[in-house]
Amino acid sequence: MWDSFGPDLLVVAIGAALTGLIAGGTYLVTFRRLENQAVGALIRQIHERRAFIAVDAPVPIHDAYSTDDFGRVSRSVVTVRDEIDIARRSVGRSTDLQDALTSMKLACNRYLERSAQRPDGYVIDLMGLREELWVEIQQLNHSRSSLPALEPGAGAF
Repeated sequence: MWDSFGPDLLVVAIGAALTGLIAGGTYLVTFRRLENQAVGALIRQIHERRAFIAVDAPVPIHDAYSTDDFGRVSRSVVTVRDEIDIARRSVGRSTDLQDALTSMKLACNRYLERSAQRPDGYVIDLMGLREELWVEIQQLNHSRSSLPALEPGAGAF
């Protein structure tokens, strides 16, 4: 009985180590998949937003503050900013994701501040926001090829 104690203990230790490695690997793969799902859903949502449809030659709009479009666009940008926050909470400390999402949120905040200060230029500022979001989406795709590179507003219907 005591003759096999050492080898039996070694087999148990190796089995426990392998089980731990498999469990850890499964956790990491699952967590990464969930991160990609959250960020991918955000990218698709931005891709389908009518507010981000490209305007070839944006010009100031007189008395824009009183138009329905200005209000709709502002609400849409606030919604996107909130969705970015949700995605940020869904990802871990992955700096590749966190940095891009933080930049996207800051870009939304800058747009909201600028458009509140000078509403007549909101379309021009919106196209700037669109471009900033597009740059960050491309960066996300570059850092994780499993994330889609979908242009903001290009999939709006």
